Amino acid sequence: MPALRCKVAIFAAVLGLGVVQRASIGSADAPGPGWSEDTHSPRPAPWTSDAERQLLAGCRESDQALAVVARQLAAHTISADDSEAITRALRAAGNPHVWPRALVLEGAQIDPREARMRVARWLAGFTEPVRLRCATASAEDRGGRVVAAVAVDVRADLAPIPMRTRSGSWITVEAHTLAPASGGKVVALGPTGPPRVLPTTFSEGRVLARAHVDRAGTWLLQVVLDMEGGPRPVLEALVFAGTDPPTLELDARAPGEEVDASTDEVGALTRMIGQARQSESMPPLARDRELDALARAHALRMMQSRKLAHDAGDGDPRERVDQAFVAAHEVGENIAHAGTIALCHRALWGSPSHRENILGRRYGRVGIGVSRDSDGTRWVTELFATPR
Repeated sequence: MPALRCKVAIFAAVLGLGVVQRASIGSADAPGPGWSEDTHSPRPAPWTSDAERQLLAGCRESDQALAVVARQLAAHTISADDSEAITRALRAAGNPHVWPRALVLEGAQIDPREARMRVARWLAGFTEPVRLRCATASAEDRGGRVVAAVAVDVRADLAPIPMRTRSGSWITVEAHTLAPASGGKVVALGPTGPPRVLPTTFSEGRVLARAHVDRAGTWLLQVVLDMEGGPRPVLEALVFAGTDPPTLELDARAPGEEVDASTDEVGALTRMIGQARQSESMPPLARDRELDALARAHALRMMQSRKLAHDAGDGDPRERVDQAFVAAHEVGENIAHAGTIALCHRALWGSPSHRENILGRRYGRVGIGVSRDSDGTRWVTELFATPR
């Protein structure tokens, strides 16, 4: 039997609002083609066949929006190698969940038993998932078969948010947690300027906020939960205020990501942050050797534990700073895991809660830590501080 080819999407993952801790002292017509009318979850869908149910035996629920993306993967409309395209397709289909994963199997023939084994191994890559939602699709391709699967680890669900609205509208953001959380907040990123943390209430697992989309353009609304291991973005919704959804790709590039990182990745990431701040007329941050050492140690700890978390068994950022006797009034942290430094920077810049740290006026110093894994990926820590 011909060899079965397998492609797995590798995503830039980021975690946390950057923990900010103090020391004890247009028109409303229907969206354009290809875009859903709203963003919400869940979007339950029945399994299409016994074969699909068996293939995704390790997954609890199916999802309509994920099925749309799976069909695009099977048809090669988007590639399993293009994480940004997969996330963009998920947003266009109206799904708010972060960090989707994709698997594509291709071959002249696909043995169902081998396919089930590969999908089960792939799903096992989700570390301690709360609730997996998945979808699969298949297609004929140049005389062969293609099977595609998409999955997300769901930690909260989102009440409907319109994809398109008038500029000046108020948008209600309501989320309900599916995993233990001690708090939550909503961060809004407008067409220009730094992100804004919205006044948010959190009670009995319900996150509620109102966003004023007061300028025309594309808005990104992000729900962040305070969970074990630190703050974690769990939901995102795009809103097009007074403008049409794009017919071309959204530009996800971050200012500064073109910096050459071939010889000095820590220095390159420092320059990327500096150029990103300069793009919003913010002064540069001073590199701090003590913060560098803490950031470097945490990046290594995450890599060794295979855990992207603000507390990877070494304490949260505030604890680590205090234990090292580093004088800091406020502390914030961004962490990321991706294939390159540029992708880490892009993922952090594209996340409202992380961009809020990068552009934070309260910070004057930063420490950078990078650990390169044996698979070539990078684990990154950016540790921000306000001097006392």
